[in-house]
Amino acid sequence: TRKESSAASDVYKRQIYKRLQTSSTVEAALGFLNSTFVTPNNIALHFGSYERIWYENNTIEIPYDFIYSIRQGYKHTRIPHRFFSLDEFTGNTLFHVIFHETAHALIDQYDLPVLGKEEDAADALADVLLIHFFEDGADIVISAADLFYLDTQHSDGFSNEDYWSEHSIAPQRYYARLCHAYGSDPARYVSLKRRAGFSDTRAKRCIRQYEEVKRSWLRLLEPAFTTEP
Repeated sequence: TRKESSAASDVYKRQIYKRLQTSSTVEAALGFLNSTFVTPNNIALHFGSYERIWYENNTIEIPYDFIYSIRQGYKHTRIPHRFFSLDEFTGNTLFHVIFHETAHALIDQYDLPVLGKEEDAADALADVLLIHFFEDGADIVISAADLFYLDTQHSDGFSNEDYWSEHSIAPQRYYARLCHAYGSDPARYVSLKRRAGFSDTRAKRCIRQYEEVKRSWLRLLEPAFTTEP
């Protein structure tokens, strides 16, 4: 996986472009992916003036506008889990997005089976990679949850498109991330259970759910790992 950023014209895009050139988040994500996975075809990561986040033809595209919206949303919205600075939150959510799109790439290149929505599967793989391989990965997953929380706060309600979309609706994606973060280490994230409002029964299921999704993804990805995960 390699990074490319197209030159930006607008002021805010130029600022984001400059940040990306020295982004420790992007370098850490690419370093991990390049050392952990081998793929039949190289995957390129592009930042630029795209209309949406997208993976196609061995290329991941992430718009400058998306990164800008993360920063603006975090600045101006009260979030239940405001643990991070603006730069930390932006980096964390970008980390998750890169891994989410990499999940699509791995599914594509290895023709992996997906039972259910591929978008949910990609979310879950991003969670697993971060939590399983990074010391503070669950904190990054919590930031990703808060990104979906931002979506719910800035929405005027749900339309028919939200319900027939290949993506689960934002509140579901929000709680799924919190469930995986809590389930990965209930003792460390006991406060997360209260903040999410999980019942004791749901919290227990989160523990089992995370273990199941971790086991399933690590098994499916065995052909792609460079070493034993």
